[in-house]
Amino acid sequence: VVTGYGGRRQKRSRPKPEKPKPIPVAIEKQATSTEFEIEIPYTIPSDNQPYDVHMATYEVPADYHYALVPKLSKAAYLIAEITDWSQYSLLSGKANLFFKGTYQGDTNLDMEAFEDTLSLSVGRDEDLIVKRERVRDRSSTSFLGSNKTVERSWQTTLRNTNDYPVDLIVEDQYPIPKDDDIKVIQLGHDGGKLDEETGKVTWSFTLPAGQTAERVLKYAVRYPKKRRLLVD
Repeated sequence: VVTGYGGRRQKRSRPKPEKPKPIPVAIEKQATSTEFEIEIPYTIPSDNQPYDVHMATYEVPADYHYALVPKLSKAAYLIAEITDWSQYSLLSGKANLFFKGTYQGDTNLDMEAFEDTLSLSVGRDEDLIVKRERVRDRSSTSFLGSNKTVERSWQTTLRNTNDYPVDLIVEDQYPIPKDDDIKVIQLGHDGGKLDEETGKVTWSFTLPAGQTAERVLKYAVRYPKKRRLLVD
C-alpha cells in the first residue's frame, strides 16, 4: 500500500483547490496487468467537468546529466536516469514533463523498452549557453601534387550560468568519407573518447557554476583537387 494524493483539476479562472487529502491505494500485480484500487470512497461532483485522482506520488532518486550535440543544436537537454524503476509499478503511456516548474511537453513511455535504467529527457536548460564555431586562424587549405588538403578546427564553448555544477556529455564527430579517394586525418579531439567506427567523439565532464569550458575538434580532409568538395 502506498499513499497518494487526490485533487481536482481546476480551470485558471477558478480559485486554487484546497490541500489534497491522502488517498490509500492498493496495488495488485497480476501476470498481464496491474490493478490500482482506491480503498476509500472519493466524491466526484456531477458538474460535467473532468477531475483527476492522484493515485500515488513517488519521490524517485535519479542521476542527472546534460546531453549536448552542438553540431546539430545549441540546446542542452537534461537527462534523468532512474535505476530500480520496476518497484514503482509504472505503466506504459503518455507522461507530462516539467522542468524548473515549467511544463516542457509530453513523452510516451514504453516500459517494455527499458531494462535496468529508465532514461527520460526532462527538458531544455536555457541557463547552459552553447556555441560551436570554426576557428579561422587554425583552418587552412593547401595543395600538393594532384591533391587538395583542407584543415578544419571547430571549437565548442560551454558556459554554465546556473548556481550549481552540472554533469555534461558533449558529442561531436569526425567526417566519415564514403569514397576511397577522400581521406580524413584526425588531428585531435581534446581528450574526448573516440569511437573509431563511427568517428563520434564524446566528452564527459563536470562544469562548475559560473564557469566556461572549451573543447576543440581538429581534422584534415585530403581529396583530388579536380573534385569539388564542401568540407565542413
